[in-house]
Amino acid sequence: MVDVKATLTEVKILYTDQSCWARNGYAFSDEKRPCDPTDPKAACWCLGGAIKKVLNIRVNGWLPDEILDAFEPYINNIASFNDHHTFEEVMLLLDTVIFFYDWPLKGESGGETSSGY
Repeated sequence: MVDVKATLTEVKILYTDQSCWARNGYAFSDEKRPCDPTDPKAACWCLGGAIKKVLNIRVNGWLPDEILDAFEPYINNIASFNDHHTFEEVMLLLDTVIFFYDWPLKGESGGETSSGY
């Protein structure tokens, strides 16, 4: 079981600034060469690559369903969103997913009583 909030919070920590974010590849070294997200030489990551780095998943591994399900209400494809949006938009998406991850779904009680009080 993956702790979605903790994982995505670690991704935010990994993105100390825009220089740590990448497009069009999971991860790149300081020399701008593609590398595995878990490679110690990796210096910047796309959103999917950063998640793989935090979860120690190799480049050919799949993201866990819990992660994909957390993003599903907002986007259809993590890689496509990352590659077609700005760093600020990616960070806003992360904040949104983290904040609303365990928000009560419509129709759930959210703490109210069924008696209507």
